[in-house]
Amino acid sequence: MFLLILFFGYFLYSSFHSAKKKSFGKFFLILLIAGELFFYGYSYHPAIPHNFVYSKTPAIEFLQKNLDRHRITSYKESLENFSSSLLPNGSVIWNIQDIRDYEIIKVSRYETFERHFGGTDDRFIYIFFDQKIFNLLGIKYFIQGKNDLENEKLASEKNLSLVYTDQIINIYENKEVLPRAFTIFISIQLILINKRLTLF
Repeated sequence: MFLLILFFGYFLYSSFHSAKKKSFGKFFLILLIAGELFFYGYSYHPAIPHNFVYSKTPAIEFLQKNLDRHRITSYKESLENFSSSLLPNGSVIWNIQDIRDYEIIKVSRYETFERHFGGTDDRFIYIFFDQKIFNLLGIKYFIQGKNDLENEKLASEKNLSLVYTDQIINIYENKEVLPRAFTIFISIQLILINKRLTLF
């Protein structure tokens, strides 16, 4: 159909003899091609309403209501059979902050800090569960899939409590989370980061 219309347009353009008519013909051909491409693209890539892609679930509403200025994470110990209830940066659309990252540009010292307890892929998993580190990072909630093996680990932590559950997600609250900013009165300088984490 498009080729037929294009052929007709070119034939019409060729039949013009004056410069004025040829200019009009060029404009008509360009308009014809643009219109056809727009028609094809619109039908191939339909406009999807924002709330269909980023629907606000009851779990998201719970976090927005109770998170205040704290952060979240999803505690995973392995990339095998990996599934996450909320991937790094997936929460940005709802203005919920995750300590994990999935960025090309990173803060070097934060990346180094992550790597020492974040396993082979610090975006998604943790080598170990360290309550003090999670407190320091301001993690108030752990967002877990209903079938996550790590649910058993989190349920056994005395400072965590299950505060929200539905058919898909469990949310655990950290009762000892530190505020985003606080004052310290004693500091110790250590060179090796492993010693820093151990002493902390």
